[in-house]
Amino acid sequence: MKNIYFLKARAFLFAGSLFFGTSLSAQVFKISMGDVNASDVSNNGIVSLNSPSGNFIWSEESGIQTINEISNGYSNGGQAHISNDGSKIAATVTNPETDGNEMGLYDVELGTWTFLGGLGTIVDGEDASAWSISGDGSTVVGLGWTGGFGGHAIYWKEDEGIVDLGSTVEGMSSRANDANFDGSVIVGWQDAEDGFRQAAIWREGVQTLLYDEEGYELWEAGAISDDGNWIVGGDLGFSAWRWSEETGVLALDHPQQGPYFRGAATGISQDGSMIIGYYRPWPGPAYFGEGFIWTEDLGVVNLNDYVDSLGMDRDGISFTLPLGISANGKYIVGNGLDFEDNIIAFMINLENEMGVKDLNSSTLTYYPNPVGNILHIDSKKEIKSIEVYNLSGQKVLLNSQINQKKMDVTKLLIGTYVFKITFENGQIETFKIIKK
Repeated sequence: MKNIYFLKARAFLFAGSLFFGTSLSAQVFKISMGDVNASDVSNNGIVSLNSPSGNFIWSEESGIQTINEISNGYSNGGQAHISNDGSKIAATVTNPETDGNEMGLYDVELGTWTFLGGLGTIVDGEDASAWSISGDGSTVVGLGWTGGFGGHAIYWKEDEGIVDLGSTVEGMSSRANDANFDGSVIVGWQDAEDGFRQAAIWREGVQTLLYDEEGYELWEAGAISDDGNWIVGGDLGFSAWRWSEETGVLALDHPQQGPYFRGAATGISQDGSMIIGYYRPWPGPAYFGEGFIWTEDLGVVNLNDYVDSLGMDRDGISFTLPLGISANGKYIVGNGLDFEDNIIAFMINLENEMGVKDLNSSTLTYYPNPVGNILHIDSKKEIKSIEVYNLSGQKVLLNSQINQKKMDVTKLLIGTYVFKITFENGQIETFKIIKK
């Protein structure tokens, strides 16, 4: 898949610095500050969030709103996730009849909750916790307590109620983390006898455990694509990973990964073509790591650099912990840090950066971004010269000329660069490119 971008931006060179104005309409939103996690986002940009004390919904039109509070004095388990169309949210809620926390389903239009229950055993104020919802909103998945400190993967469907997926290791726990579009495939983890959380898949209630090509157990599965083909997770030799039956496990490597810097994939688009995740210092808070985005063409790219390359203003946010991506790939949500290391819940709107529908209306097209060695540039106007600057304003390539609409950028080091295009008529346009 080619990532083609069109540009109608202008730049002025002054005192060694580049100043940009841009008409790109994609945006970054600060949703909240503090211990509120932006966990998931619908195809129309509605965000579900959770904190230790409650669950929330956010939209650009209405801002953030509380949709329930955990009222029994215990912490909110699980995560708040939203259906693809934004009509249903699954989260952990307090049932006033039992004073226990359990899985719940929120109707966004009506503003009402349905209590879904658990396995009937309350441990530390919780009967069950919700961890995700299928894309069509029909299936809620999570964990139900069985007594003592043990829990089982569970799911809920309206025609079945709560279903216990059990544990294939006696006395050990399991949990369901996500489901595909119609809830027919569920993923999560199964505790081994030594406590290792191994990636697990349930199809029609039957569990399959995942291994790498050398026979080692894969760490827990965090998410599954809507089509049910791709599963993602982390800690494959300290690496984030993706898996399918056809390919087996494939690492999403980071050049600095190792025992003290390890990663996981946290979200995936409906067809598996886009994946988000993070790499983090270990031990240490995940907020002090770095987020990434992955596609087949780009590989793993720092999410900050990716957003910068689109000419978007990050509003002072470092995207350290992306947690959710909409099924259509248009929105990314999660948590990051501002300049003072405050935790910020964010949403990135990529809707207008997904490609050019009408290239005939564009002044300039270029791809891929990020780029390896060859950048393709096409323009209706004759190009006089191309100059390339680093983010400090230093010119690193002088009067680079296009040869048959291709530009060799092999000599550039890994990083983000500003390309200044001068046309024969004197017009100047600029864009940012990530060199990988």
